Amino acid sequence: GYYRVCAQAELQALVIEMDARSSSRMGGVDEETGHVYTYAKRDLLNEEAAIDNKNGNNKNGSRLDSNTYQSDIEELSKLLVNQVEDADLRQTREQIKVLNAKTSDIMTEIQTRMTRIRAHEHGARRNSANMAWSSKVKTLVFAVISGFQVYTMRKWLLSNSLLGR
Repeated sequence: GYYRVCAQAELQALVIEMDARSSSRMGGVDEETGHVYTYAKRDLLNEEAAIDNKNGNNKNGSRLDSNTYQSDIEELSKLLVNQVEDADLRQTREQIKVLNAKTSDIMTEIQTRMTRIRAHEHGARRNSANMAWSSKVKTLVFAVISGFQVYTMRKWLLSNSLLGR
C-alpha cells in the first residue's frame, strides 16, 4: 500500500522519523503491540530461532558408539563430543534469549536517547544563534542611544550661555 505523511512546523524545527514495513516481509505482526515487527524485533526473533535450531539437529541420530573409534584418543574425543546433551543446554539457551532481549531493549533505548540528544542539540544551537543575534542587536541599540546622548549633551552644553560662553 501507499502511505502519505504530511508534517509542518510553524515555530520550531521538526524532526520526523518514519519507518515503512510490510508484514509479509517482516514475518507478521507483533502480538504485544498489534503493529508490524520492527527491524530490531525481527532480528531478535531471528536470533532466538537460530539459538533454538542450533544443535537441534544433533539429537540421537548423531551419537557415536565405542566401536567407531580405534584408539583411546579417539574414544576420549567421542566422550567429549557426546558429553553435553541438548537438554543440558536448554536453560542456557533460555538465558541467552533473555540476554538478547535485554540487549535489544538497551539498543532501542540508546537509539531513542540519541534521537532526543540530537533534537536537544539542534535546539541548543538555535538558542545560541538567537542569543548571539539578540546580543548584537542590544549592543547596537546601546551604542546608538549612547551616541545620541553624547550628541544631545554636547549640543546643549555648547548652546548654553550660562556656562561661560
